[in-house]
Amino acid sequence: MSNRIKVKLYNKTFKEIDMSDFSVIPEELFANRDDIVEVELPEGVKAISANAFENCQRLEKVVFPSTLESIGEEAFVNCSSLKEADYGKNVRITPTSFTGCRNLWFINSRLFVIKVIKVYAAYYGLYAGNTLLYKVFSFCIMYNTWRKRV
Repeated sequence: MSNRIKVKLYNKTFKEIDMSDFSVIPEELFANRDDIVEVELPEGVKAISANAFENCQRLEKVVFPSTLESIGEEAFVNCSSLKEADYGKNVRITPTSFTGCRNLWFINSRLFVIKVIKVYAAYYGLYAGNTLLYKVFSFCIMYNTWRKRV
C-alpha cells in the first residue's frame, strides 16, 4: 500500500507527496494550483477538508480511496475541468462540495445530483414542482448511473 498522493501535472510530469503522517487532506492543500491535472489519493485517507482543491482549474480526474468517509464544503469548488467524481456510496458530502464544476458528468450519489439540479433549476427559475426539464435531468442522471454499473 502506497502512502503517497500521486499528482499528474499539466506539463506531463508526476509528483508524489508523502501521506504517512495524516489521514486527512488539509484545507487548501492544493488550492489555486493551475498545474494539477490528475490526483490519486492513497488508501488510508478518510477525509478531504474544505477548499482542499479549490480553484484547480485544470484538474480533470481524482481517484478516491475506498477508505474515504467525507468530502468537506467547497472541497472542489471551481474545478471547472473536473469530469468525474466516483467516490464510495457511504461518503458524506455537502451540497457545495462540487460547486462550480461545470464539466462534471458523473457523481456517485444520484440523490446528491438531483438535489444540486433542484437548487440550480430553482435559482434559474426552471423548477416548479415536477416540470419536464427536471424529469429529463433526472432521467439522464439515472441513465448515467445505470450505464456506470454495466
